[in-house]
Amino acid sequence: MKWHTTVRSGRRAAMPGSEMVSKADIGKYVRSDRYAGGMIDRFGGHIHPLNLVLGEAAAVRTPRRADFRKLA
Repeated sequence: MKWHTTVRSGRRAAMPGSEMVSKADIGKYVRSDRYAGGMIDRFGGHIHPLNLVLGEAAAVRTPRRADFRKLA
């Protein structure tokens, strides 16, 4: 694994856009003292579980017919 130095903090991290967070700094990101540290991924995303399920349900209910002649 190649290590990169983050520009903002000067800390070394596993990927560009990621940052290791110490136990002393974790309070800036979460409201808990149970974490021993962590990693922030600035380019990462998230999935909203309810919206995912609603979208999948809508896709199942929508009748779709494939016109295979257009694919040839």
